[in-house]
Amino acid sequence: MDTVIHIIYGRGQVVSKKDGYIAAVFDGVTRTFLYPSAFGRYLKYEDSELQKAALCDLEEQKRKETEKNAEEYREIKKAALARSLKRSAAAAKRVKK
Repeated sequence: MDTVIHIIYGRGQVVSKKDGYIAAVFDGVTRTFLYPSAFGRYLKYEDSELQKAALCDLEEQKRKETEKNAEEYREIKKAALARSLKRSAAAAKRVKK
């Protein structure tokens, strides 16, 4: 089993990692965390290679979130521009009358 270290719970054994979650047993209590987000805050693998992989997963997750946010921002700007152009066109029609 893989060992993790939590900043409060101490050393624990990973019992599962799937669907964006990682579960580990600390002193007989199973605790579940978001994966890989927890490795940016609370958890660290004892094994350096696993830790490196978790941090790579975390960086990839952050990159995807940044891309998603940028795309959402572009869509909002595009919609705002379209509304502004529509209002301008409507105002121009009223002035011509």
